[in-house]
Amino acid sequence: MAELTLPGLVDEVVRLLTTESGEFPQPYRRRPRLAVNKDAGAAGLEFNLDAVLTGPGAHEGLVTVQMLSPDRLRKTRNEVRALTTWLTRTGSRRPLTLVAITEGSNDNAAPNDQLKVTQHDDQQAVQSLLRELATLCHVLVIELDDAVRDEGDPAIRRQLVSLMPLELPPAFEKRKPAFERLRESVNETAAFQESDLFNDLLKASAKSQDAVAATMKKWIETCISDAREVPHD
Repeated sequence: MAELTLPGLVDEVVRLLTTESGEFPQPYRRRPRLAVNKDAGAAGLEFNLDAVLTGPGAHEGLVTVQMLSPDRLRKTRNEVRALTTWLTRTGSRRPLTLVAITEGSNDNAAPNDQLKVTQHDDQQAVQSLLRELATLCHVLVIELDDAVRDEGDPAIRRQLVSLMPLELPPAFEKRKPAFERLRESVNETAAFQESDLFNDLLKASAKSQDAVAATMKKWIETCISDAREVPHD
């Protein structure tokens, strides 16, 4: 991929996101275009975006892949702002992600100082736009850097991982409440486990050591009081 260009990287990103693989088990679906019809109250509105995807899998998240070069900054700003405005006004709850394809930072590649200054200014303009767009939607930057040129797909996939849904572990099997499990784990006689003192101590143990001490004190005082009230022959 030594000759990879920004438009080529756009195509590679779209290909990877829309192809099922081990890294992307739930691929995105590419839409041929994104337009608003008369029923939506904005007849004739069509977004001129480089690529529009929905997904992943059965999800309906919206992803637009855009090439950010110095000569396209105004176009990108206008298109993304129009899209986010339309989503807001229509009450859409779809999450929107902008995958911004940019040149990697490489000032040393410039053949002279003047070109280095120009490249630096261009990079600053791109970064400024990215900060602005990050206030409107989620922004994921994919840089055409040395790693992408040398490694190809693996380097691109590493940068795209955040677009895939989390694979949650299976839920634990239903377990008894902690209070019941604590009761079962205590090595006491069955008779004591059914007593009010045992239940009170268990409840106190869930609070603090001081609560256990207070419960024991209360029970001891109750026992002493009951003993004093027992009539003697």
